[in-house]
Amino acid sequence: MLMFNDDSPKNVSQHFIPDENDCRTCNMCVSHCPTFKIKPQQEESPRGRLKMISKILNEGATLSPEEQVHLNNCVECRACEKVCPSKMRYLKLLGKARDKLPSMPILPVVRSLLYFTSHHTTLLRFFKGLRLYQQSGLQDMANKLGLLKLTKTEKLHNMLPRMPEYKHLAKYYAATSDQRGSVGLFTGCLSNAMDNPTLHATIKVLNSLGYDVHVPQQQQCCGAIHKHNDDKATADQLAELNLRAFKRLNVDAIVFTASGCGSPLQQYKRRKLSDEIRPEVELFESKLKEINEFLADQAWPEHLTLEPINKRVAVHEPCSQRFPLGTHEKAYTFLQRIPGIDLIPLPENNICCGAGGTYMLTHTEMSNAIRAEKLNHLKDSNADILLTSNIGCALHLAAGINQENLDVVIAHPVELLAQQLK
Repeated sequence: MLMFNDDSPKNVSQHFIPDENDCRTCNMCVSHCPTFKIKPQQEESPRGRLKMISKILNEGATLSPEEQVHLNNCVECRACEKVCPSKMRYLKLLGKARDKLPSMPILPVVRSLLYFTSHHTTLLRFFKGLRLYQQSGLQDMANKLGLLKLTKTEKLHNMLPRMPEYKHLAKYYAATSDQRGSVGLFTGCLSNAMDNPTLHATIKVLNSLGYDVHVPQQQQCCGAIHKHNDDKATADQLAELNLRAFKRLNVDAIVFTASGCGSPLQQYKRRKLSDEIRPEVELFESKLKEINEFLADQAWPEHLTLEPINKRVAVHEPCSQRFPLGTHEKAYTFLQRIPGIDLIPLPENNICCGAGGTYMLTHTEMSNAIRAEKLNHLKDSNADILLTSNIGCALHLAAGINQENLDVVIAHPVELLAQQLK
């Protein structure tokens, strides 16, 4: 199987691993690898991991326990793919290799997350209960009494922000200015439960721009978390449910606010689907737009003015935005319309923040070490606000900001835009 973008037939029958003739030893992949940045050793680099992958795929060998740890330390950010001049398809190689390795045990916290994200109503009830738990003071009391350490949930509690008030999403929101068209809003799972304000901000902005917004009530999680944890059957079921939810929706676009949902949604054609729903995939995927991309492409109406903001605003560009989607520059387009804004990219946006879906739960030490680099850049930037377009990155960075007691607000770019609308 060709793992490079090479149309020649010479390697069709094998897993193509770069050798000295293919790898240009430019070290671009190494310099963009977040784990190598923390542990500068060959085994923690893409090139080192490719040797392990080659052992599995081309030699049929097994890995030592130490090698398997190094392989599993990969955040799967895909930065190495983006910069490789030989167009290495690293993530696909990694997936093929992992299929031949023994399955790793799933941590209880990840197993719980897999359950909640595949049961939409239960997820919302859980987070509403969590908000009540926080507001009642029980969480602070449990922390003071040492119950969090006793129950070994302290790390998990530290990752959780204060839950925002949940506001129900109606099925339909009419445009509030001259109508341009209509869009469907994909709400996701954690975004709906933990980043509900961003969804309402998105509706406000779209309505102001002249778009009717439809919110299918039967939609579910995109399936990213399940796919990443090898629960392919649930990922297939969720894809089917989402395609059915949007099936009869006559809209110009289907927008999503969490960039991490983008790649899974765009790859529903790879899921196992019923014959009835499979014809819907092509139309569904053709209408998908990340909200930043959609807004950046809109002509801004003259009557729609924005309040000035005299703050320094740093933008963190999620890996899911930079690499699979390629929409990481879009938010700057509409944010620059805000008068007085001091807008800067967070330094080293080409390096992952360490969130990596469930990576921050399964590889806490490495994930936090990667995040520490981001927080140092944030401190040096003197930013008042940090914007990011992925809920996983937002949760991970917010936990670090809270632990460091930094006076920085974290939000989605669309939240800031909606806030400044007159």
